[in-house]
Amino acid sequence: MSEIMADEFEDSAESGRGSLRKNLTWLIGILAGIAGIVATVIALWPDPPFTIEDWAERAEAICDDTSGEMAETAREANDAWTYTLTASQNGTATAADFVATGNLYYKMAGAQVKRAGDLSDIQKPDSEEEQVTEVIRDFRAANKLIYAAADTLRNVNTQNPQETIDRFNAQSQSYNAEVNTVNSRLTTLGAGHCVPPVNAP
Repeated sequence: MSEIMADEFEDSAESGRGSLRKNLTWLIGILAGIAGIVATVIALWPDPPFTIEDWAERAEAICDDTSGEMAETAREANDAWTYTLTASQNGTATAADFVATGNLYYKMAGAQVKRAGDLSDIQKPDSEEEQVTEVIRDFRAANKLIYAAADTLRNVNTQNPQETIDRFNAQSQSYNAEVNTVNSRLTTLGAGHCVPPVNAP
């Protein structure tokens, strides 16, 4: 009798374990299915739209990140130009003074090319894509102007330095006008000023 009861107990335990395994398998299957559904929903869920506020925030960060270097580069170039002008008025300016100043404006232009490239790499918001494209276009136009002005100084007319001075002044005025346009556009888009002017005396 006891043997029969023992057999029945073992059969019952085995049946219970089998039922538990089936329940666990069923539960794991359900959880895996839910996880798959969640993953699919996340994958298909649209990203939030990239707004002009997002663009302005990133543009501001780029300008702030390089503002110290850019300001120093511009200050060095502008100080050198002031010195060269003063020396020219005193009749002591040399070709090397003009070339050195031109090199500093070259350095300033190079820093601005990188900054314009960084701004161009930011995703453009659909709502203001044209305006963002325009500000980057104007930024690059300003870069070309300062490069040309730097070349004028580097190729100084040693027979007539005043001709070089007048030409550079005209080019720097065109550059400053473009800079004002760029900075104005950036302000309108929610970012701050990002391009330094040529501060000629």
